[in-house]
Amino acid sequence: MYAGSIIDRAPINPSDYSIKEIIEGLKSKWTPESLREEYKRDEFNNPRNAEGLGNALREDIKKRIKFHAGRPR
Repeated sequence: MYAGSIIDRAPINPSDYSIKEIIEGLKSKWTPESLREEYKRDEFNNPRNAEGLGNALREDIKKRIKFHAGRPR
């Protein structure tokens, strides 16, 4: 018997990309279907997938908002 939790991972680091690059990637190469196909050999409990990408984008947006909110205008 084996027990564990599934930890979804992002296939990319969103902070390495501009907003425009992220939008284009989501429209083309980072679709759920393409991620599922590209990373189908990932370990079951640690997959790179759309759920992980969504989580990474959510955290990245928080950081970008804090960064821009603290900048002088």
